[in-house]
Amino acid sequence: MDVQRAFFAANRGLRPGMMAVTCQRGLLEEVRICMSKDLREFRACPDVARQSCRAREIKAPPIL
Repeated sequence: MDVQRAFFAANRGLRPGMMAVTCQRGLLEEVRICMSKDLREFRACPDVARQSCRAREIKAPPIL
């Protein structure tokens, strides 16, 4: 998914299993990124990652 690839490219150390992009009816809902308690590094979060959107394409309309 392009959204995930963009986050991975912009955040060194962020890997699959450390984030989830959620969607509803083909629209971007939110991006969840898992971090350590001290917010210094990304961490794996399989429960969150499993909730990731399965749609082949999602849209992110502009916020008005």
